Amino acid sequence: MIDSRHEIVIRKLLEEDVAPTYVSALQDPTILRLTEARHTTWDEQAIRQYVKQHQDSTSQILFGVFLIEDNSHIGNVRIFSRNDIHERCELSIMMFGSNSRGKGYGTVAIRNATEYAFDHWNMHRVMADYYEINEASARAFEKAGFVYEGTFQDHFRLPSGEHIASIRVAKIRH
Repeated sequence: MIDSRHEIVIRKLLEEDVAPTYVSALQDPTILRLTEARHTTWDEQAIRQYVKQHQDSTSQILFGVFLIEDNSHIGNVRIFSRNDIHERCELSIMMFGSNSRGKGYGTVAIRNATEYAFDHWNMHRVMADYYEINEASARAFEKAGFVYEGTFQDHFRLPSGEHIASIRVAKIRH
């Protein structure tokens, strides 16, 4: 999926895409701090295994977000928990390219992955959760047309020990 207006390509992530910049991003606590990925120890082997697991799956897809200009890998968007009976799935996103923040790439990635779920998986509903203090996720999901559905109080525990809420958003196929 190419979005030339936003200068990015979103495509299935492959093992050969696992580069030092991706490995270092998944080892950076400032990038992982508002993600559930922070609970895993990531090295190149673990990342390759994670990517391969998604390549071989029919119930989850891991997309990489790449800048067209230099093919740099700046983030991932994942659709998972596919439920064909209820026609729903979940979506998560992690952007890690420091030179790409605040440019709308996350919103575009969310839109494209959601369209994929609607068009290729025939989903009726795509939902996501994010940490209540993650303002970038709040903006990106809102701009991508997701609607607030609820708050799960004290759902996530931060490294400081503090518990914070999870915000649930969703988009329904129309």
